[in-house]
Amino acid sequence: MNHRMFVPLAAFTLVLTGCAAPDAETDGAPSASPGQTVLTEEAVVPLDLAGTWTQSNSQSPTAYQVATITADTITIDWVNEDEDMTAVYWIGTYVPPAEDVDTYAWESVGDTEAMATQLLASGSETKTFTFTADVLIYELQALGETMEVTMTRD
Repeated sequence: MNHRMFVPLAAFTLVLTGCAAPDAETDGAPSASPGQTVLTEEAVVPLDLAGTWTQSNSQSPTAYQVATITADTITIDWVNEDEDMTAVYWIGTYVPPAEDVDTYAWESVGDTEAMATQLLASGSETKTFTFTADVLIYELQALGETMEVTMTRD
């Protein structure tokens, strides 16, 4: 390459690089000219119910239900601390919300095959779960009785 061509090419490259470099004062964020507004999109993080939930309205401090929610499953177990026992009540689908919301409900489809061999499992094919005011709520049917169970996140 000839020396006369190198200097203008190097200067041109330096000018392009300088124009494309992020503004040091804004850490790479776009800046607005006077009179312009720069809109930035913030990623919306959907409500996340994954984790462990414990029944908050049990009549006994040692016998209650515990739910575990994963990316696509909810399982609920009976817990009896006095007898050091747990038993399956529900195994079903969990459909997470797509948005950040304060209340949410979904229809869980039960894994009836897995629950069929569990003595204390629900006989229902579906169960509706509702989340509101930081509480998970569902209806429990057992021994001919129906009650509303409320759970809070551990």
